[in-house]
Amino acid sequence: MSKKQDKQANEELKDLREEIDEFKREKEHVKSIIGQIGGVPALNTKVSNTIFVILIVLCLIASIVTKELAISPF
Repeated sequence: MSKKQDKQANEELKDLREEIDEFKREKEHVKSIIGQIGGVPALNTKVSNTIFVILIVLCLIASIVTKELAISPF
């Protein structure tokens, strides 16, 4: 290859690397936007959901226990 072709090939490689870097930056930006929209639940959401499920289970258990202890008129 001549020096001119080498220089041209190096410039093309440089341009391609810059495009790849730009693509990676845009990809990370899109991932962050999707994450904010609702991709992965936050820790607060997980804790709230866990507490809610525990309360529902406790209410169910309390309901079963009180029915068994109650004296039924029938």
